[in-house]
Amino acid sequence: MRSGRMDDRRCYRLYSGDQVERATSKGLAVSAVEWDEPKPEKPEPPLQDDPGVVYFAHDQASRAIKIGWSRTPKRRMKDLNIGNPNVIKILGTVPGWKDAAQALHYKFWHLRIQGEWFRECNELLGYIRDVCS
Repeated sequence: MRSGRMDDRRCYRLYSGDQVERATSKGLAVSAVEWDEPKPEKPEPPLQDDPGVVYFAHDQASRAIKIGWSRTPKRRMKDLNIGNPNVIKILGTVPGWKDAAQALHYKFWHLRIQGEWFRECNELLGYIRDVCS
């Protein structure tokens, strides 16, 4: 771009459209940087019909229960058992989305040990029996 008067009167948005418009209408040169067209946004992944499951996993050695979510609970159990000296088994599952697992984390916050792990007690075991039967 040359300094002085702009020949083609193209204007670019630098700070605000008004500032550039005023500058070009007065014949002032405006430094402009051309940029690529904005990249199209990534399309949202299609919603899947299968919401997955909220699972209740039990570690008998520590007497802890994990409330988690997965689309593949069997594979998730394999992953949890890798490198873990205790055997973790699924107590039950119920169809649901991730927010359903989160809601249960809030419901049983008073039993929380750490993360998604909760203390085994009659209240939680009774809930699992009720929803998974």
